[in-house]
Amino acid sequence: MKESRVLKNLLLLVVLCLLLPGCSLEGDAPLAPGRVLQRVRERGELRIATINSATTFFEYRDEPCGFEYELAEAFARHLGVKARFLVKENVSDVLSSIRRGEADIAAAGLTHTRGRDGRFLFSIPYYEVVQKLVCRRDAPCPESLDELPGKRIVIAKDSSYEERLREILPNHNGVEWSSDPELDTEDLLEKVWKREIRCTVADSNIVA
Repeated sequence: MKESRVLKNLLLLVVLCLLLPGCSLEGDAPLAPGRVLQRVRERGELRIATINSATTFFEYRDEPCGFEYELAEAFARHLGVKARFLVKENVSDVLSSIRRGEADIAAAGLTHTRGRDGRFLFSIPYYEVVQKLVCRRDAPCPESLDELPGKRIVIAKDSSYEERLREILPNHNGVEWSSDPELDTEDLLEKVWKREIRCTVADSNIVA
């Protein structure tokens, strides 16, 4: 697959109201300092929303694996509680589980964006990635935004890619793109490979 750099971003572990004083779940009154952490310890369990993918959480020989699985598991051990992973279908479902208070944190390859700043709290960045436009190697791939018109792009709904495309594409007329609420980034990469869609956008670590 020929790749074209779109932008740089940060891949973060999202931490919602866990260690920060005076924060609250969406629609709730602010909690007292340390109250959320106290709830987690009283429960004896850290609820972690994630997705099944090669870069986050997956099972190998009936054992859970994955980079963000290891991080979240270690965080739960640090708190002295058990980790319970809530595997969601896509990023949209992960974010919804945080908003509803179903999960305490999310570990799902999430990117820090301006649109998410007002709704979620982010940890310190731990991984830097590049968003890439991905097309098949045997087909012409745009080398710049000016070459995008005529090449339809499909991305995952509620992803950081969607937010970024909304920012940059109003100035590039003729570019067609859509978001799919059912498929994640790895599914869309497979569709590019099968020639079912022309191009998609993915983080560099997922492409690798």
